[in-house]
Amino acid sequence: MGAAFVLQHDTSLGCCAQIIHWPSSTQAKLVAIFMALITAPLRSRVKISTDNIAAIQSIDKGLKGLSTKKWLKTPNSLWVMNIVALVKEKGLMLEMVKVKEHSGDTLNDLADELVKEGEFCNFVLDVPFISTNDRLKFFPCYNNIPFLRKLDVSLLHFYDRSFVLNGPA
Repeated sequence: MGAAFVLQHDTSLGCCAQIIHWPSSTQAKLVAIFMALITAPLRSRVKISTDNIAAIQSIDKGLKGLSTKKWLKTPNSLWVMNIVALVKEKGLMLEMVKVKEHSGDTLNDLADELVKEGEFCNFVLDVPFISTNDRLKFFPCYNNIPFLRKLDVSLLHFYDRSFVLNGPA
């Protein structure tokens, strides 16, 4: 699956990357937001337009602060934590705007085209867990791959797959 963003003031500038390890549409949008924020200058005002309301809501909740238990239950929490840390460390003023998907929005359509390129490009964006939260010092992983979904759902899927592979006892 790919992730991408384009700049509003110069649509020839953009970036795409391939994402791995249990990708989802929301994770792809979060990765695109993360990449865009990396390019933002320090202490700047950043306006992100996305067609994914779940990404906007996750980031808003993360910026307000969550308990350790809520962080672990938040889907894509690793990406949300990295975005929150980036916003705070760079002193960004972040504005998130929901745009309608497939509505003829030029910038959204350009980003969607780049996403398709990102699915097959050689640039893989894989950010390992680094504690960015004073309450969360570890992150559940399997073979050094972090669980990006709710932990109970990820374990259930993992259990289902191992049962199918190993067969009944």
